[in-house]
Amino acid sequence: MTNADIAAALEQLARLLELLGEDAFRVNAHARAARAVEGSAEELAALARLAPASKAKAALTAIEGIGPKLAEKIIELVTTGRLADLDEAAAKVPPGLLPLLQLQGLGPKTVRMFWQDAGVTDLAGLQGIIADGRILSLPRMGAKAVEKLKAAIAIADQAGTRLALGRATVVAERVMANLRRVAGVQRLEAAGSLRR
Repeated sequence: MTNADIAAALEQLARLLELLGEDAFRVNAHARAARAVEGSAEELAALARLAPASKAKAALTAIEGIGPKLAEKIIELVTTGRLADLDEAAAKVPPGLLPLLQLQGLGPKTVRMFWQDAGVTDLAGLQGIIADGRILSLPRMGAKAVEKLKAAIAIADQAGTRLALGRATVVAERVMANLRRVAGVQRLEAAGSLRR
């Protein structure tokens, strides 16, 4: 298990806790720990496997942003491949809510409001309350906010579509031209699907 895997689990737990309306301190502690794990140069899985467990816990708590309880969670995740708190939180939140957090301008508090006040459990449910106008009766959801939300949904819908090669090349060349002007850039090439 990599640091990125551990960080992703802790970040997802933080988002789920916020959707559930948990204490902000607890949410922030998990998010801060995720950042600490992601930024650590040490491989935390190796630290979590140290024996005895007290040695593993001490090694993990030496990393700023990881307290004793979070160290125990990291050890649990690394040694079992599961995190009970994450499983428990995920069971309480409809799975369709997490993708809504990817929409620009939507944070956990707004998504929670859609869920609790309007019964929205996924993107289709959100589009439904937009279409029938019920969204306008929700707090902080005026006409401007709804238009921004519609635009965010449209952008998300287009994110999965591919550009034609000719158009993608033009866009890539513009981006690369700007990046070449950045001090320190010595070599720059288009990569990925564009090259293929």
